[in-house]
Order: sequence, then C-alpha cells, then structure tokens
Amino acid sequence: MRGVLVELDRVADEARDHLTTAYPDLTGRYEIVNGDMFQNVPARPQAVYLLSRVIHNYGDDQCAALLQRLASAMGESGPEAELFLMEHLLPEDPQADEAQLHPSHALDMIMMTLTVGGQERTRLHLSRLLTDAGFILPAAEAKPNLPAEMTLLIARLNPDASPPR
Repeated sequence: MRGVLVELDRVADEARDHLTTAYPDLTGRYEIVNGDMFQNVPARPQAVYLLSRVIHNYGDDQCAALLQRLASAMGESGPEAELFLMEHLLPEDPQADEAQLHPSHALDMIMMTLTVGGQERTRLHLSRLLTDAGFILPAAEAKPNLPAEMTLLIARLNPDASPPR
C-alpha cells in the first residue's frame, strides 16, 4: 500500500523531514504533495482518500467545496475509490441521557471558539453534506467506538449522481 499526503507547503516540508527521520523504513511507500486540498486533490488509481479530523474544522460551505473537490478526484481515480472520514460524531438526539456527557459536545464548543464555522456534526448532518457532494454512505459503512471516541465513515461516489462541478 502506498499513501499520498497533500499538505500546505510549510506542513509538507515538516512532514517530509519527520517521516524521513522517524520512519526511514517507509521511504518509497508514500508521496508528499505540496498543495491545498481546496484547490486541487490529486487523483490516484484505486485510491482511498482519508480525512481524519478535517471536516470539523470548517463550516458547511467550505466542507461542500472540499467534498466536491474530492468527488472530482475520486471520479478520475476509478470506481473503487473510497473516502474514509474519521470524525467525532455528535449524538443524533441531544436530549438522550447518554448524549448529555458525550465528549463531542466539548469538542464542538472548542471548534466554535477556535474556528470560523467549524463544528462537530451528527452522522445525519455529515450524510447530507456527503450526499449533496455526490457520495453515498452505506448504512453498514460506519465503524463507531474507535479510540478517542472517533467514528470511521466510508463513502463512495454515487454512480447515479451528477458529476461534481
């Protein structure tokens, strides 16, 4: 398996130095691309695109733009391409007893104070963003209860959706 890390210039340079020093045995198994995911996402054959704790940094409009960029790249990558989203999910019912102490509420407050529009979202909210960008999120493709209260959502392009703009 090979990976491609797309990062802004200043982060890509640090990542290159860190990976070369800390993980020399991985050399040749990854590529670091200087770029801006809002401008260009490289297409790779049969790719898996991973966004881990990225979506929560942005408001819905920016998320829509990013997801449309990803959908476009994935369309060029072939029908096997997948999008892995790792995010903290808010409970669907905020009034439920178990929702009252859910750690995602604290993270949501942090996102509100540190970002412009950033927020934790429910699975339904993320599903709507994905659907609007041309993805499908099969019900069975959610892996909850990962470490740090993370959930992995696996989305694919909807073959019946219009190509992203």
